[in-house]
Amino acid sequence: MASFAGHGTTAPASSHTYLNFESDQNPFGGRQFLNVGTNEHVYLTILTVDLVLFPNAILPLLTRGEAEKQIIEEIIGTKPLDLLRPGRFERDLSLEHRKGFFGVCLRTGSGVAKVGTLAEIYRHGRFEQIDLVDDDDEVQGGSDGTVDVNIVAKGRKRFEIVKLSGVLTSRMMVAIIRLLPDGENTKLPKEHPHSAVPRFVWKMHDCSDLLQKIIVNMCKNGLQTLAEKMPHGTPCTKSFWLAINLPLSVPLKYEMLTLKSTFHRLNFVHKYLESMSIETFACKYCRSPFCRPSDVFSMSDEGVTAAYVNPQGYVHQIMTLKTVNMDAISTSGEAVTEHSWFPGFAWTIINCIVCGNHFGWMFTAVDDSCHPSKFFGIRKDAVIVWNNLPVVDRAMPVLAAPVPTG
Repeated sequence: MASFAGHGTTAPASSHTYLNFESDQNPFGGRQFLNVGTNEHVYLTILTVDLVLFPNAILPLLTRGEAEKQIIEEIIGTKPLDLLRPGRFERDLSLEHRKGFFGVCLRTGSGVAKVGTLAEIYRHGRFEQIDLVDDDDEVQGGSDGTVDVNIVAKGRKRFEIVKLSGVLTSRMMVAIIRLLPDGENTKLPKEHPHSAVPRFVWKMHDCSDLLQKIIVNMCKNGLQTLAEKMPHGTPCTKSFWLAINLPLSVPLKYEMLTLKSTFHRLNFVHKYLESMSIETFACKYCRSPFCRPSDVFSMSDEGVTAAYVNPQGYVHQIMTLKTVNMDAISTSGEAVTEHSWFPGFAWTIINCIVCGNHFGWMFTAVDDSCHPSKFFGIRKDAVIVWNNLPVVDRAMPVLAAPVPTG
């Protein structure tokens, strides 16, 4: 278990100032990748991670090793194509990488998930590794002043893997993909007084009506604070925001990513909220009660959930809470300000007091101007929604073929 956490930010989380960017360089934002909904096949570098990235979500990354650094710099364009050169894995030399873009897919024990999200790099810089030593004198950081490349990317469009072409590193590969439409509108005929389609059919497929029902159910389940943070925008934007911020398991999140339209995503959320009465969040392993849904609050402009990367390059997806059941946790080590994801706050590791599961971190203000004085960042894969009902594990949907090894 790592002996440090990171520090979050009272500024917008999308800035990720803890990565020490030298400037606000934005070399790629707003570029057109290609027309969505076509059957055009595209050559793309794929990063496999332990989370599901949705469109509009922010993903910070820190390269692991020289090969990954080379690959990211080739994607950014600061180095000429070598590992990503045309023809290395596919004979069709017309298949070229799009500068500034890469794909993000969920990694599983069976291989790589078939549906992923295209990510666009909008910020990059360099990060010097610093030795971090825990209580057992185990070095947790780089020991030779290694300079890695750091980036911040934003999810843009969903895609489907057509073919896995080759392996680049332990978590990066190249593939041929096609972009998927977000399904902003459902295909119903225009309503008019003499239509043969009954009024209730339009009502059933009305995204605005579904959103109102979702908000009511969120409030019933103690998620009123989260409901109040829902951003303005189209139903499509809101459907992805709900997928990012609701306390869904990884399999459920992936299932949402595969759904073909806004209506299907919103209907999925509606049925999820209707089918359960959330009483508490509990430890994923021992089911010890940990906190209440009403304890959730936002420390960033992204919502109550955001991704952060630690100095080892591991991405944590955390949910921020005002308070937790202090009798359910134990702390490990002293409060540390180094590598904090939240400027002005020191972090302390917190674990489940029953089974030792690493819950996340407690953040304590070290600057009088920072508010609140204390809050908690909880790893979303460390807790579950618990309502004293039998736990049913959802099977992971269809995956692409296992990652090639040759």
